Amino acid sequence: MELLCLHHKHSPEMSACDVAESAVREKFGAEAIVGYRDASEYSSPLPMNLGKAHFIAPCGCRAWPLPF
Repeated sequence: MELLCLHHKHSPEMSACDVAESAVREKFGAEAIVGYRDASEYSSPLPMNLGKAHFIAPCGCRAWPLPF
């Protein structure tokens, strides 16, 4: 998750969850959203090999899937 807009940067933990939920909702539908919300801040620079974001919110914030 990369929070780019000022609105989401104001409250990063909750905003990361909001953008992630939007990404899941777009890909899998609202039924895929469960009640668990947790986020932690990654303060290191983003790796350069992430490629194109898998989800771009209307505000410009971006999300990639976790590499498992």
